[in-house]
Amino acid sequence: MTADMEGAGLGVLYNLILPPFVGAISIIIYLLICWVSKDKIPRIFTVVVCCLYLVYIGINFQINPGYLPIPF
Repeated sequence: MTADMEGAGLGVLYNLILPPFVGAISIIIYLLICWVSKDKIPRIFTVVVCCLYLVYIGINFQINPGYLPIPF
């Protein structure tokens, strides 16, 4: 037996779980790049890409609430 989940507001879970999860992954990626490379260019590129993706997630949540902001 299943319940009708339409209109239950479960899209809010994406807002609570996905941004901190992606932020933590971004920090881990940055720390790995810092560990692997001592040059500043890959570090700056990593920070810019991770920040742009986090901004993309925020804009996507404002435009399409309840949908996953994964570009693929």
